[in-house]
Amino acid sequence: GVSADYSLTDDSVVYLFQKPAEVHAAVPRTGLTSGGTSVWLAGDNFLGGNLECIFEDTVVVGTMTSSVLMVCESPAQSAGDAGLQVSHSHSSISKERVAFTYTMSMSVDTVDPQVGSEDGGVMLSITGDHFYDTKELGCALGTTAPVPGQWVSRESVVCVSSAHRQETVGVEVGLDRPHYSSNGVGFEFLAGWEVHSVVPSSVRVAGGYQVTVHGSALQLGDAMRCMVGTAEATVTAGDSGKVVCRVPQPGGAGFVAVSLAEQGSERSSAVTLEYQEMAVVHGVVPAAGWVHGGTPLWVRGSNFREEEAWCVLGASQTEATWVSSALKACEPAPQVAGAYLVDTSMGIHYAGEGAMYSVS
Repeated sequence: GVSADYSLTDDSVVYLFQKPAEVHAAVPRTGLTSGGTSVWLAGDNFLGGNLECIFEDTVVVGTMTSSVLMVCESPAQSAGDAGLQVSHSHSSISKERVAFTYTMSMSVDTVDPQVGSEDGGVMLSITGDHFYDTKELGCALGTTAPVPGQWVSRESVVCVSSAHRQETVGVEVGLDRPHYSSNGVGFEFLAGWEVHSVVPSSVRVAGGYQVTVHGSALQLGDAMRCMVGTAEATVTAGDSGKVVCRVPQPGGAGFVAVSLAEQGSERSSAVTLEYQEMAVVHGVVPAAGWVHGGTPLWVRGSNFREEEAWCVLGASQTEATWVSSALKACEPAPQVAGAYLVDTSMGIHYAGEGAMYSVS
C-alpha cells in the first residue's frame, strides 16, 4: 500500500503519495517488561506526521528525527520477543519486522571483591537474577557512566570498574540508565596504592620465609594478592602500609619480582627479591675444643651472608664474625662433651652435610 495526503485548492485536489515506511534496525533491541525504553529505529521513508511504532499489537506514537531515523518509547509487555514495525496513521504498515525482546527487571545479590582501587581496572564478579545476554548489558557503579557488562549466565555478570573517587557506591546492572537494578549492593573505592620495598630483600632458595612488602595505601586487606614471580604466595598478615607474605621455594637462585595485586584486577605494583644459594659448610679449624668453650673456631664454606653471622653447634647458637662469603669466625659457648654438627645459621639456611666439631 501507498498512503495519500491531500489538500483543497479553489479548483483542484492535490494528492501526495508516500512510500510505505521501512524499518531495518532497532537500538537497543532489548527492554524491560515495564516499558519506557527509548528505542531508535533506522529505516527509510520516515516522512510526514503521525508516525507510529507497533510493538507486536500495541501501537505507540513515534517521533521522526529524519527520513531514516525515528524514536519510540516501548510500552509495557510481558517477557519475550515482540515484532516491531512502523506505520503512518494506522495504515501503510512496514512489511519488515525487527525483533525486540522484553526482559524482567534485573537484580543484584552479591559483588566480589567488595573493595578496589580508585584507579579502576578491578574485575567485578556480580551475582543476581534475570541477566540478559545482549551487548547493551552494563554495570553502573554509583552515578558515573555505566561500563560494559560481560554476560556469563542468567545469574552472573562480570564487569571492570572505571576510575572513581574514594567512596562506597551501589553496583547495579541493567540495559539502559533509567532501568538498572536498584538493590544498592556496595563496592568501596579506596586510595590508589604503590609498593616501595620488600624486607628482607634477599632470602635463600629453601623458600618458606616471611617477607614484608612496604608501600603506600596498602589497606585492601583480603582483596590483596602477593605474587612472587608467577607463583602466588600466602598473605599471612597486613595493615595500612605493609603486607606480610610467605614466599615459596623457587626453581633456583636469581632475582624475581614480588608484586601485590588486587583480587580480580590485572593492576599490580612490584619490587625485586633475590633468591640466594644455600650456605654450605665445608670444614672447621680446629676440629675439636674444650667443654668450657672459648676456643676460636674458623668455619669454611660458601654462600655465607653477613646478615647471617651465626655459628650453630647442635642446639646452641652464638654470634660470628663474617669475614667473607667463604669464611666466618666464632667462639663456641660451653658445651657438654660430644660431637656436634656445625651450621652457620638456624637450619633452613644450611645445605650439605657440614662439618663435625668435637668437644672434650
